[in-house]
This record gives sequence, structure tokens and C-alpha cells, in this order.
Amino acid sequence: MQEVGDAGQARDALEQELASLEALLGSRAKVRDLLRLYVSTSEPLVAELHAAVARRDAAAAAQLAHQLKGASGYLGVREVERLCRQLEQTLDSADWSAADLLIPRLEAAFRDATAFAAAF
Repeated sequence: MQEVGDAGQARDALEQELASLEALLGSRAKVRDLLRLYVSTSEPLVAELHAAVARRDAAAAAQLAHQLKGASGYLGVREVERLCRQLEQTLDSADWSAADLLIPRLEAAFRDATAFAAAF
């Protein structure tokens, strides 16, 4: 799995993933439907994840990060998936300082993916 660090690389990787998914499904409209579903179901997860980290609820935060990681991985939103994986590891070690730093990066990556999805 490719790790991407900046927004441009993340967009390029997402574009490649979605092109593969489009070829598999045979329809750009089907991919758009999946993207809309991803955004509508993942947006609340991101907000709930932020809140769980803020209140230092490791169990809830880990569950939410895992859910978001899975949904992101399914559609090829690799930067969000990577940051969720990193957050899960951080939560396992109860490193709240690192978790606090990861949340804004995760939110920014999700916003970038959402913007890309809207333009797809």
C-alpha cells in the first residue's frame, strides 16, 4: 500500500484508485454513488472521532478510527486510511499528545478527499 504525505500525492493516489474502481464497476456513476455514501457516512465518524479524542475516550476513538480506516481503505482514500492506522497505534500507546496532533491532519485529509469526491 502506498503511503502518501502531501495533498497532491493523496489526490493523485485517490484518482488512480477511483479509476480502478470505475473500471471494475463499469460506471463512473456507480463510483460517484459510492463516494457520496462514503462522505455522508464518514463525515459524522470524523466529528465523533475528534470528540472522542478530546474527551480522552480511547475505546470509542479506536473503534471510530477503525471504522473510518475501513471505509477509506475500501474506496482507496489512502491518506485518511493511513492517518487512521497511525491514530489507532497512537491510541494503543495512550499517547494523547500525538493523537491531538493527528486529528487536524486527519480532518484536513478528509476535507481534501471530500472536495475531490465532489468534483469527481
